[in-house]
Amino acid sequence: MATTPTSVLVLALLVGCRGGDADSAVPVVVVEDLEAVVAERMGTVVTVTWRTDVEVVGAVEFGLGGVPDRRTSAEAEPGLEHSAVLVGLPADSEVTYRPVHDGHPGASATVTTGALAPAADLSVEGTGHDRFLALPLIEGDTTTLVLVDPEGRVVWQYEDPSELAVFRAHLAGDGSGLVYAATLQDARPHEGSHLVRVSWDLATVEELPVPLLAHDFVELPDGTLVSLAYDIRDEVEGNRLVAVAADGTTTEVWSTWDCFDPVVNPSVDGGPTWTHANALDYDADADVFHVGLRNLGTIVEVDRATGACNWAFGGTGGSVEIDGQAFLHQHQFTRLEGGLLVFDNDGAPGLESQVLEYDFDVSAMTATQVRAIRADPPLHSFVLGDAHRLADGDTIITWSVPATLDRVDADDRRTWRLAGEDMIFGFSEVVVEPARPGAGVSH
Repeated sequence: MATTPTSVLVLALLVGCRGGDADSAVPVVVVEDLEAVVAERMGTVVTVTWRTDVEVVGAVEFGLGGVPDRRTSAEAEPGLEHSAVLVGLPADSEVTYRPVHDGHPGASATVTTGALAPAADLSVEGTGHDRFLALPLIEGDTTTLVLVDPEGRVVWQYEDPSELAVFRAHLAGDGSGLVYAATLQDARPHEGSHLVRVSWDLATVEELPVPLLAHDFVELPDGTLVSLAYDIRDEVEGNRLVAVAADGTTTEVWSTWDCFDPVVNPSVDGGPTWTHANALDYDADADVFHVGLRNLGTIVEVDRATGACNWAFGGTGGSVEIDGQAFLHQHQFTRLEGGLLVFDNDGAPGLESQVLEYDFDVSAMTATQVRAIRADPPLHSFVLGDAHRLADGDTIITWSVPATLDRVDADDRRTWRLAGEDMIFGFSEVVVEPARPGAGVSH
């Protein structure tokens, strides 16, 4: 465990200045016992602590190469004792950091990160990528949850000890670590499935047992986890949404049986595996869930308060009239303003996956396919896969089975690629700052 203590620092805060008036200056803030401690079990995580002589809201700016160009979340309340966790740093690297009070930086210090256990070998092509990625790396029976930095380096990892399938990891909403779901065994529902919370420093690993979990889950703003699970009736496998409180208490939110019928809305593949829900998103502004039903070829919007299905897009459960290509065996998707972006596993001719984009008029219940993004040469992901739309118009695509992740621009030109060998990429989460979810996360 490495520490970097610093002697007393003085920070003069000048705020609210009006033409240089002397009475606009606030008292000097004295910083004492500034210290950076490298986590014992995760050498790329650093906890910075310090004290001030007056109550202020603290944060830490930090970065590599002597440039503190990243920032932790500001503390919720003013105080005298301060702490911040630095995440997403490469191993064996010198980090410059400095406390920040009410938006004003203090003096800088340095700390050197520790080692990281041998990580997956990932290759990178292209430049200009500026996001972190959180995703499971699936290698045979082993799944490792990782953070990958914009340079393509694994900068945090945790190997799941169970023998269950892990398809999804999310940043914890409070920025404290990662949350993931351990779900299936041999592609079948399992009574021992569970959700797991892992702190960044690996000091805390908490399991929340939830039987029969399916592929995906979300975290609501209040910290409640809502997951896909199985709802099996008369040997027909439907799905449900189950809410999991912090103490592990579960509540059913919705079931596919509420809106669909296996006779009226049959599986496109037939057999007892009816809906096969495999993807889930939550829109906090509208308070709705979006649920992907692979075996219906349908994505449905579910009202959280009422359980009503507002619309169903595509397939045997669809209520939207679609002009253009249809998707088949789809996985993750992104609801756009006035549109929908879908990872289409098998809808293209031949063994090729694609991302389909639709203009979607909800009031008219009509949609038009306006774009198809394909890899060159073609890639086929028969399971998993997702697509994210960034604010600059770029699209990030996870071709899961070929273990390839691409960033493409508005003209479908690939600008960046991350690739692995002898592995599968799970669903990815695109992150601006790992310990600061509020900075931006694309599920």
